[in-house]
Amino acid sequence: MTAAIFGLAGVIVGGLISGGATYLMARRKEKVTARASARLLEEELAMAADVLGVLTTYSDEEAKALSPEGFPAPGLSAFPFDRWLERQELLAETLEAEDWRAVSGAYRSIRI
Repeated sequence: MTAAIFGLAGVIVGGLISGGATYLMARRKEKVTARASARLLEEELAMAADVLGVLTTYSDEEAKALSPEGFPAPGLSAFPFDRWLERQELLAETLEAEDWRAVSGAYRSIRI
């Protein structure tokens, strides 16, 4: 009887340890993915800031002349928001409310 109780206790403890380790690894993976997404979005927002800088500094003709291939000048209508569209759900799940409002607000401002 005592062996059965110790066996059952071992199974329960083993299950808890295994479940806890799986949970911690999943949370770590989620954080790493969210961090990578944030870095990619930072790059996308930096490019948008560059575009806005060109738009506010130069005329449409000057901006077109200065723009390397793929640089969406003179307007933001051609600006790709692919990374934001792909990753906004993940970031909504993982970011704190204040951080989420800052990032989503930046993209809303760009679209306006």
